[in-house]
Amino acid sequence: MNDSSLHRLAAGLDRALAVIAWIGRMASWLLIPILLAVLVTIAGSFFRVTHFMTWEGDVPLFGAALTLNSILDLQWYLFGILLMLTGAYALQADRHVRVDVFSQRFSRRTTLVVEILGDLIFLLPLCIMLIDRSLPLVELAFTTGERSNEDGMTHRWLIKMFVPIGFSLLAATGVLRILRNALRLRGIDDFDEGGDDPGDRQGDGRAHLVGG
Repeated sequence: MNDSSLHRLAAGLDRALAVIAWIGRMASWLLIPILLAVLVTIAGSFFRVTHFMTWEGDVPLFGAALTLNSILDLQWYLFGILLMLTGAYALQADRHVRVDVFSQRFSRRTTLVVEILGDLIFLLPLCIMLIDRSLPLVELAFTTGERSNEDGMTHRWLIKMFVPIGFSLLAATGVLRILRNALRLRGIDDFDEGGDDPGDRQGDGRAHLVGG
């Protein structure tokens, strides 16, 4: 491939990473309903209210009533979704906490090779294994109608579904990072206008351990 084709490929990879970043940023807004659910739970516990509302028939996720336990369940449902949808963004933006003992002494080329090997050897196999192990759990929860045993939320398969979704996003980010770092090794370092280069950030979300 000529340099023009490589630059177009790099731009396409950056756009794909931007989509994953957008998903993570949108998911971060779930913090607001999580906090509201916590406040409602505290108020309900203080005033000893166990049932907030009932209705005829079943409503997806809540069943036939809105209870204190269903609000408690909602907290970890939303937190689980938040965790699964923002993990890939954190990886893409290099916000995971890492302890780098040697990277400060490595050349940029060596660092890129280490990043590629790390994603290939550790990240992708882990994601594939967790996706493979979680899909049967989603299917089981769906076929059995798994729900809370304490008058809480229903449709557990919906929250479990975000486990393979989250690790699929993480795996996709890993593949995109591998390709992008491979292009960096070829000297293709330009990025979309207005975009950040997550691979070149130093110190963001990273703990450095200096020997000596």
